[in-house]
Amino acid sequence: AEASLARMVAYCRRHPEGREASLLLIAGDQIYADASSGLFDANNQIDRYSKPYMQFKSGVIRHLPHSLQRIVHAHDDHEIADGWEPVAGAEQPNGPLYESGRQAAWTHRWDPRPGPVEPTHFWHSFDWRGAAFFIGDSRGEREPRRWDLWRGAQMIGQAQREALYAWLAASQGRPRFVLTGALLLPRRLATREQAASCLRSDAWD
Repeated sequence: AEASLARMVAYCRRHPEGREASLLLIAGDQIYADASSGLFDANNQIDRYSKPYMQFKSGVIRHLPHSLQRIVHAHDDHEIADGWEPVAGAEQPNGPLYESGRQAAWTHRWDPRPGPVEPTHFWHSFDWRGAAFFIGDSRGEREPRRWDLWRGAQMIGQAQREALYAWLAASQGRPRFVLTGALLLPRRLATREQAASCLRSDAWD
């Protein structure tokens, strides 16, 4: 990930078109709150969330060109824990780390829009230079999956789904971009052949 980011920064600083970059979208996993896969992961808020966000923001990404006007991010699993999703039938389906990780992603977001101190929802849409963007939350609203639940489990909540449909209707005829932490497309061939294989996919299958 760091190597990929370094290549992007090099392109934006050296290539004529790159030097005109104005918008950066980050599709989650900015930090790894679970950097040691649970072995030595920090339990306090500062070491688990604040320091990793500060290190990321002060790292390679700060060398992007001055033409950059806006950075927008979607949060994903590593801001909480590797492969995080709610557990069906559990007393606490979201587990002990979800609320803290969600709050930290909100507090340290790049594009702080006016609003409450605590997140109401992460998904939103905006226009940029004639193109339409929908930033979705495919992590925090997904429903638990299990062998007896997979047919009805939803990746996003009802309000977000309605907002996405409305955005699609309103933005016709323009370039449109959907950003979510979990891949919207392409779907796995295995899912087309056997729908129940979606249980093995972290994406929109």
